[in-house]
Amino acid sequence: MVSKINKKLSIFIYMIFACSFIGFFNPSNAQAIGNLEKNYLKDYTVKAYTSPSFVKVSTMGNDLIAIQIKQGSSQIRGIYAENINNSADNITVNVANGSATTYYLSLKNGIYKIALLDSSGKYTLFTSAVQITASCDNQSALNATGSGSVNRCFKYNGSTIKPDVSGDIVKCASGYVLDMDESGLYRDNCAKLNTGSLTSYALTYRYCTRSYSYKCVKENAATTSYLKSLSLSSGTLSPSFNAKTTSYTATVNASSVSINASLNSDGSSFVSGSGPRTVSLKYGTNTFSIKVKSSSGNVTTYTIKITRPDNRSSVNTLKSLSIDGIKFNESFSATRTSYTASVANDVTKAYVNAELTNSKSSFVQGYGPRSITLKEGTNTIQIKVKSEKGTTKTYTIKITRASSSTPKPENPPINTDNLGLLKSITLSSGNIEFDPKVQEYNLTVPYEVTTLLIDPVPQNSEDVVTITGHENLVVEETNVVTIKVQTKEDFIRIYTINVIRKGEDLEVSNDSSLKELTIEGHEIEFTSDNYEYEVVLNKKETTLEIKAVTNDENASVEILNNEKLQKGSEITIKVTAEDASTTEYLIVVTGVEKGPNIFLIIIIVLILVLVIAYTILRILGYKIYFNFSMLGSMFRNFGKKDKDE
Repeated sequence: MVSKINKKLSIFIYMIFACSFIGFFNPSNAQAIGNLEKNYLKDYTVKAYTSPSFVKVSTMGNDLIAIQIKQGSSQIRGIYAENINNSADNITVNVANGSATTYYLSLKNGIYKIALLDSSGKYTLFTSAVQITASCDNQSALNATGSGSVNRCFKYNGSTIKPDVSGDIVKCASGYVLDMDESGLYRDNCAKLNTGSLTSYALTYRYCTRSYSYKCVKENAATTSYLKSLSLSSGTLSPSFNAKTTSYTATVNASSVSINASLNSDGSSFVSGSGPRTVSLKYGTNTFSIKVKSSSGNVTTYTIKITRPDNRSSVNTLKSLSIDGIKFNESFSATRTSYTASVANDVTKAYVNAELTNSKSSFVQGYGPRSITLKEGTNTIQIKVKSEKGTTKTYTIKITRASSSTPKPENPPINTDNLGLLKSITLSSGNIEFDPKVQEYNLTVPYEVTTLLIDPVPQNSEDVVTITGHENLVVEETNVVTIKVQTKEDFIRIYTINVIRKGEDLEVSNDSSLKELTIEGHEIEFTSDNYEYEVVLNKKETTLEIKAVTNDENASVEILNNEKLQKGSEITIKVTAEDASTTEYLIVVTGVEKGPNIFLIIIIVLILVLVIAYTILRILGYKIYFNFSMLGSMFRNFGKKDKDE
């Protein structure tokens, strides 16, 4: 019996070496190798004393197992996992003479035997079977009637999802058809897998589960209706049209496009307002629906997401800014938005010159180059530049005109800091964080809002308030709404609200979360729902390079208090959603890294220099004596001198 086993082992080892010359892990040989390994693992256990050996095999939840090994003199060449109940799930992983001590596998549900293959062709079999129960199974519904659900295994590689198997998931019985409104994907855990594990565990994919519901109805039930055709006047639908595919995308570089669709002749009809039509396209993503109603009343909705590329300029700066005969206290810069100047009392007029950086940008009406009448005291002038994309930048100039040389005591100079202030602003749609000292705001409102009702309350009831620009709001454009407050002293303060009206079928987002938060030179474990982080500053670091990316592209980010940092400093990252709701992330400075002890380094270097010099002199034959008694006398003399004094 022993000789028979030895003979089998010899034959097997010969086959292993032969395979190594023709490419053991070549995909074209996978089936033959799998059968060979399968038979071998079922029949034998080889003690490979010089081969890698198992330390531990453990499940890690879901689809993962961790294999810890001890390397032998022959390095590991491959790992084999055999599903003892389903050979189709067997896998062979080539680790190419790996030197690691831990390897990871992603497996479907099942009971597996795990074996190691070394570079000499010897196997080591793990003593116990490994059972996976929290991964995935491939299920199908064949010859189905009525309703149900099935699960399928998918390979998730971090960016795309690839099916592990092909073929029909559901086949209805003869005389039955799938009801489209009642069939399709209803649960997906693929996106919830930790994509970081693909890198951390050196995996190329992980198994995940998609669940599908279905409903098979009699063929003549007419419970659903499908389109016969669907196309665009420009651009191409992706994927190609299929009556049972209800979601499509396309890219169209135009301001409008026609959606063409036709019905099957089964008594169905288009839902009013959701049939074939020509639609306007804003820049970015536009979502449209084509709805088909069956004779029985059920509705099938086809969704098309059309992206219009936005190649408009976002430049909204000035190339130059000046006032005839008046010099600013600050040097002009396109990024500087606040300027001041002072003039004598006899200067009553000023002409503001402004030149645009980009020819495609423009001045907001009433806020371009113009002549200004100066009153005594502070005069506030605003220049507003609107980019081609519609974003607005405001440059503010404050000119102080001196009082007359013979001022009347009863008419002292007026302090305008608190004149013309509003107490509150109430809006019929949306919200703003109102501050009486802040005079410019951004607001996004739903498509249905064509007029924004505004109720401003002045702090002084005698002030006169005028509102303009709040009616006939244009879709997907920046509508500049002004609130003018005029006091009895003829001082005018203007509040501005930049209003964007959303496109049709688009909602105002309330997502004020971050997708990504990184700090250059520092590592943090960021998650969207963790709102506080700690960092230790590098030496001489007084500010942090912070990158914050929002989950919603229409949300905005403001980084506060990121300067003159020291221990105890707190940096606030404020994220504002389209609907003005906010979320704050906090970065706390818990300390500063200490630099090296320069004095100690100098002492050590000096000692080394003395030792080297002493050694060289002795080698050259010099005799060196240290008169420690002289040193002692010197210190005694110092002590005596101090005592005498």
